[in-house]
Amino acid sequence: MDTLNTTALPPADAKALLNEALRVELSRILAEQNSMGSLSNEDVNERIEKLEAENKKLRRAARRGNWEGVQELLKKASEMKSLALPNPLSPDLGRQAISLKWRINDIENDVADGDDVRTASRALLKEHGIKNSTASFRSPFFSHTLGARPRKNHPTPSIQGNINALEKLTLEFFGDIPVSAITRNGKKSSLLGKPDYPAPKVVVTVRTALTKKER
Repeated sequence: MDTLNTTALPPADAKALLNEALRVELSRILAEQNSMGSLSNEDVNERIEKLEAENKKLRRAARRGNWEGVQELLKKASEMKSLALPNPLSPDLGRQAISLKWRINDIENDVADGDDVRTASRALLKEHGIKNSTASFRSPFFSHTLGARPRKNHPTPSIQGNINALEKLTLEFFGDIPVSAITRNGKKSSLLGKPDYPAPKVVVTVRTALTKKER
């Protein structure tokens, strides 16, 4: 039964959350893809049967308005996107998440049967407006790793000091969040528990440079 006092996420945030849930699951399947080739036919059949049984369970849960089966996935995605997950979930978000999960299970089913995850997920990625590339499966940069690549590329002590100061500034200002959540105009800052004002220009500049390939 749909609850009447559920807080719903704004559509843009709900889309971002579902897209991140999709990325998290596809990243997991990609990491497991090579090991699937070593499974026996019996193991593959057993895995496929479990995925099909999970989809039946998810469909029954959707009819009853029970979103427990996707709660953990959405929680992980919300942490990656620094979004507060409504509790309880709105029926709209719950249904979308369950629909997404069973389609991801279908992709995992195909991969277990020998397909490549990037091929099997092409239609779903396109539907969600996500480019089908290696970057779509990559984990995002977090504040605590902000300086890792610049430190490697610029070993000069004076530059290292600047990098360390920037990383410290970012962590103090935003906390340990995905750097892709840092915006140029500060509009997302309220989601991070911060006042609505722009991030320091130097933080945004480095964030843009680090995530250009990812985007």
